[in-house]
Amino acid sequence: EVMIHPLYGRYRNDERAYKHSGVLYPVYYSAGTNYWNYRTFLYLFTFENKYHEDEKRDDEYLLAPLFYWGSGDTEKEQYFSIFPFYGTIKDKLAWSEISFVMFPLYSSWSYKDYKARSLLWPLIMWGGTPEDENGFKKRSDLRIFPFYSSKVHSGKYNHKTVLWPFFQWGSDDLDKKDPRHFYFFFPFYAQKRSESGTMQSYSILWPFTLFAWGFDERRNTTEYRALWFLFQNMKSGDPHIRKLVIFPFYAHYRFGDKEEKYYNEMNFYLILLGNLRTKSAIVESSYDFF
Repeated sequence: EVMIHPLYGRYRNDERAYKHSGVLYPVYYSAGTNYWNYRTFLYLFTFENKYHEDEKRDDEYLLAPLFYWGSGDTEKEQYFSIFPFYGTIKDKLAWSEISFVMFPLYSSWSYKDYKARSLLWPLIMWGGTPEDENGFKKRSDLRIFPFYSSKVHSGKYNHKTVLWPFFQWGSDDLDKKDPRHFYFFFPFYAQKRSESGTMQSYSILWPFTLFAWGFDERRNTTEYRALWFLFQNMKSGDPHIRKLVIFPFYAHYRFGDKEEKYYNEMNFYLILLGNLRTKSAIVESSYDFF
């Protein structure tokens, strides 16, 4: 390793076949092994090449964010784009392929068997997976913002909106034992409940929370809130939580286990006088302040 800050730096590890170097970093930086090399100038112009035993050579050139060019021995590594006019990018931003023409006028993206297209992104979008022999689609998406949107993944979730954000409803965790369903009429009313009814929550005038309440029987939890954060009352069995806030007069919060082997506790009075307490296997503390 040799470092002459900030002019030059070099590091090499022969055992790992790894090396990196820089000149007036971040003006120039390079790193690599026997199987890949990466070079960049100000992280704007970038060159990267890889060698795969199965797919052989894979090269990428990037002049961010305008120019992408990939080349290799397979069709998967070959792409070209000049943003925002026209192009295709592969294996970037968590998608297998992204294409565009005069972005945001038209764009498309795909991953595995899912493919979506958009006009004037993000206003109009449609996509999904291919139909099976029975005409069934596992995934289906449609958005005409702000008038209507639908996101459906069979067996996982189903979301709908009309005149976003005013009307929203749907379901989650459809592949689990107790799916959850929600309804939202912004900003007047919101609700969420489990299919078994063991979890329910409601809110009036969200997010200002004129009044909100809910319970979760599985966690032995109940909670009430009013006037945004001014009044809060919560009891939970798993984890063990006690909370009571009447702002600015009084606040109490306690987090711990049922057996009182450990806990963290906070108390405030008129925001002027307070106490913080902790109990664990190795320490007990009490801190008062005014």
